Amino acid sequence: MTPKTPSTLGKRPGKPIFVRVRPYLTATHRWIGVAVCLYFVIWFISGLVLMYVRFPAMSVEDKQATLTPIDWSQAVIGPGEIMGRASLSDYPAEIWLEMSSGEPIYRLVDWEDERFAYSAVTGKKIKGVSAEQALKVVQSNLGTPGASIDHANLDSDQWTVTGYWDKKRPFHRIAVNDGKGSEYYVSVVTGEIVLDTRRWERFWNYLGAIPHWIYFAFLRADTMLWFWVVIVLSAVGIVSATSGLILGISRLRVRNRYGGTRISPFVGWMKWHHVAGITGGVFLFLWIVTGLLSMYPGGFLEQRAIAHAEYENYAGHTAPHFPTVRFDELTRRAIDARTLHFVWLGGVPWLVTDQGMHGAKLLDPNTGTAGIVPDKRLFAAASSIMPDAELVFAERLPDGDEYWHTAFTVKKVPVLRVGFDDAAATWFHIDPDSGQLIGILDKIGRVDRWANVGIHDVDLHFLHKHRPLWDIVVWIMMLAGLFISASAVYLGVKRLLFTSRKIQRHREIELRRMNGGSAASHAGR
Repeated sequence: MTPKTPSTLGKRPGKPIFVRVRPYLTATHRWIGVAVCLYFVIWFISGLVLMYVRFPAMSVEDKQATLTPIDWSQAVIGPGEIMGRASLSDYPAEIWLEMSSGEPIYRLVDWEDERFAYSAVTGKKIKGVSAEQALKVVQSNLGTPGASIDHANLDSDQWTVTGYWDKKRPFHRIAVNDGKGSEYYVSVVTGEIVLDTRRWERFWNYLGAIPHWIYFAFLRADTMLWFWVVIVLSAVGIVSATSGLILGISRLRVRNRYGGTRISPFVGWMKWHHVAGITGGVFLFLWIVTGLLSMYPGGFLEQRAIAHAEYENYAGHTAPHFPTVRFDELTRRAIDARTLHFVWLGGVPWLVTDQGMHGAKLLDPNTGTAGIVPDKRLFAAASSIMPDAELVFAERLPDGDEYWHTAFTVKKVPVLRVGFDDAAATWFHIDPDSGQLIGILDKIGRVDRWANVGIHDVDLHFLHKHRPLWDIVVWIMMLAGLFISASAVYLGVKRLLFTSRKIQRHREIELRRMNGGSAASHAGR
């Protein structure tokens, strides 16, 4: 036995650090939970909606539906001449032909995302379209004579508020008046139909994507303010979830149970919140963390885009030139084509019709005859993408894999994948039908795929291939998170009411005491 010394006499053993910290953790969890868990409830409910209704966007198939077959007899000016009139210094990022108001139109996108449009009949540049011209585009392309102008020169609204639309705005919004509330957005810059929405889609987005992403137009219009609102809410949520997990685990007794039978010291709603918080709290914590990561703060885990030089290396061509196209041959060989893209693959020019999930068709520009570019030739062209790195593998994925598959974003399959031995171990994905580069994934992107997308969206290829298995798993996890959040709101409101009543009683006692003292003072006079 250690004898007591004068320095230890009269001193009690110190409390463990966690015991001393626990009251502060409890207060933090309780009051932050009251503040943020109501929004967690909204996040989970809106997440369930977002599983099935995404934010409005125009897919390739949607775009094709707004076009009519190209009238080849009117296309008298070739793409080479159009690029000359546009005074391009190099080959554009995209150049294609489509119909607009009964006239074939060239559309070009340069490497700064600037957009241009030229008539294939006269070669005249389209420098902007009026609301009346936009209405004619929709009526002609969609066969909707009853369409009307809903809003002219619209800079932005709830569906076009993000920076993605900056190079396409302003818009003329055209209502089709089809009983479905269909609206089409025509870019004033080029006269191109760039977006469509439906009444049901807009309704469900107000219950799904908008509250889930905090995409309210007045807030999302200020990108920096919106960014920090999401970051702060997520950070506060992480503190709440972390403190709850620590407290929940510390109160759990699996062996030395409370009263000999109970693993939780609580009863009623508090018990269920405790148990659900431990079992589902990890998922809640991960969802909040990955939601924050999806904002890519400071560029953390953000996948880079395919570089301009990489596109050009793959194409094997940089000059703004394209050989003469036999449009007369296309009247027989591409009679139903709605778009015609002018591309280069490994230094060879090709025409690509109707790109999309259902495949594209390659045509020889000199003869109009259909062609096929074998995988080996595409792999050979791909070997030039990164001149300072070696191609280490090339493969065809017939049904995709964990790194390339359709989930919330539609991905083209089959797809070709090539990999390089550069420091980032970069992969590129190629559409075997059109021959075009359609994706990039390096080490950072692959980590992001698992650390962010894989967890937050429960994006697992196996589950998606066996739906509704994915739906069942996600619903169970979402309902668990919803219960934790909803029970926290209930307990928080209950605590606030209790505290409010306690304060009120204290005030009443003080008031009676003051009134009693005042009466006694008057009686003694």
